Amino acid sequence: MRVTRDEGRRQMLSLLPNLSLNVGANFDSNRFLVNNQWNELGSLVTFNLLKLLSLPAMQRSQAAAAELDRARREALTMAVMTQTRVAVNRYDLLKHEYGVWNQALTDDRSLLRAMQSTQQSGLETELELIRAGARLAITEINRDVVHANLEHAMGRVMNSVGYDVLTADTDASETPSLARQLQAAFGRWNQEHFANLAGQPLKTAAIGQIVGVPPNVEKDFTESMTTVLRVAQIPLAEKDAAVQADVAVKLGPRQESGRPVTLKVSLADGRTGHLLHVVQMNSMLLDPVTPEQWKVLGEAAVFRVAENLRRLLGVNSALPRDTLSMTEGGALKLDRGWSGPRVPTGKP
Repeated sequence: MRVTRDEGRRQMLSLLPNLSLNVGANFDSNRFLVNNQWNELGSLVTFNLLKLLSLPAMQRSQAAAAELDRARREALTMAVMTQTRVAVNRYDLLKHEYGVWNQALTDDRSLLRAMQSTQQSGLETELELIRAGARLAITEINRDVVHANLEHAMGRVMNSVGYDVLTADTDASETPSLARQLQAAFGRWNQEHFANLAGQPLKTAAIGQIVGVPPNVEKDFTESMTTVLRVAQIPLAEKDAAVQADVAVKLGPRQESGRPVTLKVSLADGRTGHLLHVVQMNSMLLDPVTPEQWKVLGEAAVFRVAENLRRLLGVNSALPRDTLSMTEGGALKLDRGWSGPRVPTGKP
């Protein structure tokens, strides 16, 4: 735009009259002259009338050039904005997918721990334990693949906003040297554009009603649940808890392989009593059912809802959705947190 404007000014200045000044000293060797030395001073003004007639066409040409520059700038701006928006949307989608696979990995790990406990008590076969381990490995591989794609999407965002990791001083001749320089560049990027938020403490949980457990083992059942909650670093409270966990156990009739059992865990709001999350699982207990089996069943009840309970006790539901904002002259703000669904507080 500046080049076009300056060129237009030069064209307009070329229409002005030309002024020439001549100054000089003259000498003639003719001795018959009265004055054979004299000084000369003169000026000459010229004006091109034909070029003046081209003024309207010149003005139209300048206006067309300015309009072309404006269209080029808008096209370039829209291209950069579209590229950045597509990169950000891809980053958000992969970030959500990464959170889903993280949750799946957590669930598979909890399931594997529960099956290991039940297998040690003789309630599960080794084949089911192997299947759970294989499923955990596949989930972890898928999570790592999504994580690699997420980092690639972050690179697209950085490239779209013009952040060049490799500078002219980057030494790319050796891999260790390149790795150190890239690590330093990413460290500066994270320090400039990311903020570390301190994790806020979890709210408290409470063990509510336990239905279907024999009175002689109800204490052991409750203690096993309490132990797992403490291991999971979930704070407990006897009253005024944010979330209450109720357990209902239903034993089925005796069969040749044992007694089928249905375990239902309900998480409800401690103040309003609104139901927040329900998990139901089926298993088999060996007959006669021993106190150790009831303890394992109590541990399995907590393992099954531990991650959901942590999310309900956290502060994520009160936080706004993660955003990406970029203002003129400002810094690009990104969030690596999971933009998954928030659990509404006070709603069933």
